[in-house]
Amino acid sequence: MFAVKDPLTYTKYKEKVSQLDNLRKIWVEIIVPAVLYSCIGAITWAVRGSDGYGGFDGALVHGMAWALLWYYFAYVRGIDARKSAFWLGLGVSIGGFWGYGQYVSWIQGVFYTNTGVTPYESISVNPIHGYVWFWIVGAIWLGIGGIILGWSMEKKNEKRTFLEVMKKWGPRILIPLSFAVMGYLIVKFQPSWFFPNYSESLYTELNCPDCINRTISTNTTNFVMLMWWIGAILTSILQADRTTTFCGLFMGSIFGFFYMLSAMWTLGYVYAPSFIDWWKMWELSAGFTSGLLYAILQHILFRKMDSVHEEQIHKEKSKIDKNQSDNQNMIERRNNGYLIFTNFAYSLILIYGGSLSIGLFFELYPSDIDQYSFPFERIILFLIGAIPILVWGFYKLVKNYTESKKGEYDRFKIPDIHIKIRLQLLYLLIISTIIAWPTKIIIFYILCYCATNLVLLYYEKILRR
Repeated sequence: MFAVKDPLTYTKYKEKVSQLDNLRKIWVEIIVPAVLYSCIGAITWAVRGSDGYGGFDGALVHGMAWALLWYYFAYVRGIDARKSAFWLGLGVSIGGFWGYGQYVSWIQGVFYTNTGVTPYESISVNPIHGYVWFWIVGAIWLGIGGIILGWSMEKKNEKRTFLEVMKKWGPRILIPLSFAVMGYLIVKFQPSWFFPNYSESLYTELNCPDCINRTISTNTTNFVMLMWWIGAILTSILQADRTTTFCGLFMGSIFGFFYMLSAMWTLGYVYAPSFIDWWKMWELSAGFTSGLLYAILQHILFRKMDSVHEEQIHKEKSKIDKNQSDNQNMIERRNNGYLIFTNFAYSLILIYGGSLSIGLFFELYPSDIDQYSFPFERIILFLIGAIPILVWGFYKLVKNYTESKKGEYDRFKIPDIHIKIRLQLLYLLIISTIIAWPTKIIIFYILCYCATNLVLLYYEKILRR
C-alpha cells in the first residue's frame, strides 16, 4: 500500500480537493490522470512496436513512461511511490517477451504455414482462435505486471527473520512455478487444445515451418505464463494479500478483453489496406486502454489508502521523521535509486531505439537497413544521446549514496516536478514524431501531446491555488 512521505503536502492536497465542486473534483481526481495515462500509453505503445525496438526493451518504453506518471500523481499528493513505480514499469516491460504477431492473421481467418516463400502459403482457421489468444496475451501482459506491482506495495516490517521471509516468498515462488509447469505438461500432452488445425501430419518442418518455428513456441509460452498468473492470483488469495489479488485480477482480466478488441483494428488490412497503418492503430488503442486501466487502478489505491490511514497517518509520520534510523535512511536511498533507474531506463531506451529512425530521417544510412544492425553512424547518434544520460544517471546515484541528506522529501518542491514531466513529454514527442515520419500516425501523436499539456495546465492551476 502507498505511504505518505510528506504530511504537509498530503494535507494541503486533500484540502484543495475538498474545496472543489463535484465536477472539478472529477476532473482533478479522474479525468486528468486518465488523459495522461491513456495518451502517453498510446504513444509509447506505438513507439515500442516501431523498428529499432525489440521485445523487452521496447516494452520498457511504455512501462517506464507509466512508472513516471505513477510517481508524479503520487508525488503531488505527498505520497511515496518511488519503489512501486519502478516495479510497475518493470512488470509491464516483461510483457515484451510474449509473442502475438501471428494472431493478427488468425482473426482474419488465415493461418500461415510457410512465410519463408513468396507468396506465403496458408490455410483457413477459425478466427475465434486468434481472439482467445489475444485475450490470453493481454491478461498475462498486464496481469503479471499487476502481480509484481502488488508485491512491491506490500508494507514491510523493519526486521524479519529468514523463516518469516520464506513463509511469505516460498509460496509466491513455488505455487506459480508449479502452475507454470502444469501448464507446460498440459500443452505437451494435449497439443490439439492449443494449436489450430493441429495434426501430426501438418505440424512438421516440411509441411508447416511456421507451426514449428512460431505457433508451438508462442502458444506454449503464453499458456505457461497464463498458468503462472493464475497460480500467483491463488497465492495472493491464500496469503490474504488483497492488494496483489486486486491488481493482478483487475489489470489482467480486463485488459485481456481490451487487447482482444484493440486487435480488431488490424481487420482494416482486409478492407482498406493502404488507408493507414492499421497495426499502429491497434497499438495506439492498446496503449490508450491499458493507460486508462492504470489511471483507474491508481485512483482506487489512493482512495483505499485515504480510508485506511486518514486518522493515524500524521502521528505515524511525525514519529518516523523525528526518529529516523539508519535503516530508514538506507530505505530512503534505495527508493531514490528506484526513481533514478526509472528515469534512466526510460530516457536511454527511447534514444536506443530512436537512433535508427533519427539516422533514417537525416539519411545517414540506407532506408533498407536492418533494425537490429548498428552501423558507425547509428553508434555515433546513440552515443550523442546516451552519454549525457549515462553521466546524469551515474552522478545521481553517487550523490544519492554519498550525501548526508535524508532524501528527496526533505526538499519537496511541487513546481520542479511539473517542469520535469513536461520535459519528458516533449522528449517523447520529438522521438516518436521522428520514428513515425512521414506517416499519418503523427497526427495522433500530436493530438495526444496537446491533450496531455492542456490537462496538465489545468492540473497545475488547481495545485498552485
